Amino acid sequence: MEDVAFRAGCYLLRKAMSGVGLGIGSWSFRLSVARSRPVSWREFMHCYECLQAGVTRDSIGLCHHCSAALCIEHAFVVADPVTTIYPLMRAVVLPKPARLLLCGTCKAALEQTRSDEFAYA
Repeated sequence: MEDVAFRAGCYLLRKAMSGVGLGIGSWSFRLSVARSRPVSWREFMHCYECLQAGVTRDSIGLCHHCSAALCIEHAFVVADPVTTIYPLMRAVVLPKPARLLLCGTCKAALEQTRSDEFAYA
């Protein structure tokens, strides 16, 4: 089985290098080259909050709200209620909540109370 995969890879590489069919700039050629390269530290996303503090840590995910990369220290997992609409436009919260990965800034912004808006009105 490995011999077949090796021969198929050689065939694709020959086609790509010859410029027939698959070109060097084609998506499949770039994908095969990308898979064969060793992974360096520059290819990982790093935590945005840590980079602001001058530290480099690998990220575990992205903030759902602002899409900033987050490490395990700066990520907050919160429950997000899942709702559905039943007949007569009645919204019902389902028993199993979804999870959201949020950064500290977005978590604080989404959890703030709305009473501040009405205090100045």
